Order: sequence, then structure tokens, then C-alpha cells
Amino acid sequence: CLAAFEEGLACLPTSSLETEKEFEQAKVVVAARIPGGEARLSGVPEQKLRRSWEDWRRLRLLEASEVFEAWLQSCQFINQAASDGSTLSGEGPAFEALCTKLSTDLRYTRLDLLPRERTKMIVDRLQEVREEQQTSRAERIAATETHDDDEDDGEDIGSKGADAAKRQRRA
Repeated sequence: CLAAFEEGLACLPTSSLETEKEFEQAKVVVAARIPGGEARLSGVPEQKLRRSWEDWRRLRLLEASEVFEAWLQSCQFINQAASDGSTLSGEGPAFEALCTKLSTDLRYTRLDLLPRERTKMIVDRLQEVREEQQTSRAERIAATETHDDDEDDGEDIGSKGADAAKRQRRA
């Protein structure tokens, strides 16, 4: 029954990546999990099962993309790599090293089926962090300059006041 197949897909754990890659694998795994197994699915046209799997897969990958983007927001590897401008192109040794670090996490590997989209998400986040770093740096510099100006003004006032006090004592 198609509904049982769809329920079986919905219950697959996130770590079950092979079921996202191949329809046949998903069909075998789901059949093993539902009562009546393959016999129950035998009456459902293959095209309907495949369409249900494709819809499920599309939603799973969309969810995986959202989870990955959220993770990138707090990922320390991104913050470190953003300071190396060569990573912003999405190519080269520094970017590959970053991807190697990220690839140890399931949130990264779940998007193996969407490598270009995953790379774009990483590059977009690197650029955001780089802009944040530059803005923060500019704000710190501006604050330092403002603080230095305030100190200079204080020194001028203080020295003018001291000069006036000396003049009054002389008079």
C-alpha cells in the first residue's frame, strides 16, 4: 500500500543516507520496516512508489539544507576560514581544508547529493562572516580613534587649565 510506503519513508532516520541516494535502496529498507514488507508493496505501481520517494527525498534535502545553513551560522571552522580571503572563492587548498573539516559532520554529508548548492552555502556564509569581521574591525578602529580624540581633548583642557593656574599664581 502506498500510504505504508510513505509512512515508512517518513520514519527513516536522518543518518539513513543511502535511502536518499537510490530509490531501490529506499524501497528495500522501507519494505523491511513495514508489516507485510515487499508483498504489501507489490500491488503498488513502481511509478507511484518512485514519485512518493522523489517527493520525500526533495523534502529531506530541503530540510537538510536548512539544517546545514543553520549550523554554518555557529560553526567555528567558518569563522576561522573567513579570515583567509582565499576561501571566499570556494576553491583552493584553504577551502578544501575547510570542507574536509566540515565533512566529518552529518549535516555536511547529508548534502552529498547537492555539492554545488552546499558549496554555495559555505561560500555565502564565509562572505557574510568576512563582512562581519571587516565591519567589526572598522568599528573598533573608529572607537579607538574617537577615544584617542577624547583623550587629546582632555589633555588640551588640562594643560590649558594648568597654564592658566600658573599665570594666576604669577600675577
